[in-house]
Amino acid sequence: MSETKVENVKDFLDKLTEIQRNKHVNTELFFRGHADKVYVAEPTIFRKNGNGERNLLKNEKNLFNDIITQCPEDFKDCQYTFEYLVKMQHYGLPTRLLDITSNALVALYFACCSLNSENNYKDGQVLVYAVLKDAIKSYNSDTVSVLSNLAKLNYDFEMLDIEKIENLKELMRLQNKLIGRIINIFKEDSLSKLSEFVCISQSLQLACIKKKYQTSKQYKELEIIKIIERMILLLKFVSKEKEDIYSRILEDFQSTVLSEYNQLLNFNTQKERFLHFIKQEKSYFIDRLNSEFDLEKIVCVRAKLNNQRIIRQSGLFFLFGMGETKNNPITLSEYVNDIWEKWYPSIIEITNPTIIISAEKKDDILKELRTLGISKETLMPEIDTVAGTLKARYN
Repeated sequence: MSETKVENVKDFLDKLTEIQRNKHVNTELFFRGHADKVYVAEPTIFRKNGNGERNLLKNEKNLFNDIITQCPEDFKDCQYTFEYLVKMQHYGLPTRLLDITSNALVALYFACCSLNSENNYKDGQVLVYAVLKDAIKSYNSDTVSVLSNLAKLNYDFEMLDIEKIENLKELMRLQNKLIGRIINIFKEDSLSKLSEFVCISQSLQLACIKKKYQTSKQYKELEIIKIIERMILLLKFVSKEKEDIYSRILEDFQSTVLSEYNQLLNFNTQKERFLHFIKQEKSYFIDRLNSEFDLEKIVCVRAKLNNQRIIRQSGLFFLFGMGETKNNPITLSEYVNDIWEKWYPSIIEITNPTIIISAEKKDDILKELRTLGISKETLMPEIDTVAGTLKARYN
C-alpha cells in the first residue's frame, strides 16, 4: 500500500486518472471523503459510544419506528424499507447505510471539511472503491429488501441455517425423551432404569459429536452436549440416600433444556417476523434465506433520484447486512477481505495509492472546488443550509 498526499485539485485528478487507467474493465469507481484519515468507513448506527457499547444498534428498531411515528407525513411516499432508510439518513438519523458518491470531487470536498468550529484540520482521506457493475443493486431489488428489513428486527436476531435448525429440533426431541426417562428413574429408583438412562445419554453424546458440531456457529449444540456429559457423570452416582441432590440435578437439567427450547422458539418467531416484513414489499418472496450468503454481506445500491441532495452529490449507498448475529455487525474491511470476495470480488478497496488530503491545503482546495461548482450550498441545497452558508460568507 502506497500513500500519496494531495495538495490541490490537479494533484487529486492526476491520481484519479492513474486509478482509472488501472481499474478492472467491468467495475465502476465510487468515492467517500473523510475529514480525518483515521476514520473507519462504517455506518453511524454501528459506532460504539465512550463505554464501548453499540447503543444505537441496540435501539435500531426503536429509532426506525419512532421517527415514522412522530413524522409520518415525511414518509408517506416511501414504498420500500430502503427508501425509509435513505430519508432517515438524509435527516441525520443513524442507519445501516454508508454514503458514497460517483463524483470524486464531491468526496474531495467532504475530505476537506473542518472537524470543528475552530477549523482544527487534520489530514483527510478519499476512499476509492471499485464495484463490479453487475453487483450494483437498484433500490427495489430483492437483496436490498432483505438487508434493509434487518432494521426492523430485535437486536439479538440471528439467522440459523436450515440444517442447524433441524439439528436443534432433533436435540430437543431427544432431550425431552431423556427427561421422561429421568422421571421414570426417579419414580422407580431402578438400577436397570438408571443404567438404561446412562446408555441413552452416552449414545446421544456420541451422536452429537459425530455430527461434528465444532464451529462457533454451533454454540447451542455444544452447550447441550456439555449438559448431557455433566448429567452422565452425576447420575452414575445417584442413590436412594441422595434423592434431594438427584431432584436438584433434575430441576437444573429441565430448566436448562427449557431455556434452550425457548431460544429456539424465539428464533422461529423472529424469523417469521423477518419474512413478514420482506413479503410486505415482495409478496412473491420465498424463504430460501441463508445467513452466510444472504445476510452477511454489503451491497452497493442506487437510490431513487427523488432527493435534491442525492442528485447534487451523485449519491449512492453501501447497505450493510450483519455478521453471525445482528449485534455483531459486518465491517467493510472484513467483507472486502472475505474468502468469497476473493473468489468473486464485488467490492474492491483501492489502496494503491491511498489518497491523503494535506491538512494545510484544505482551505485552498475548498476555494478551488467552489470555482468548479462544488460547495456546501450546492451539495446541500435545502434552504436552511443555503441560508446559513450565505450568512457566514457575508458576515
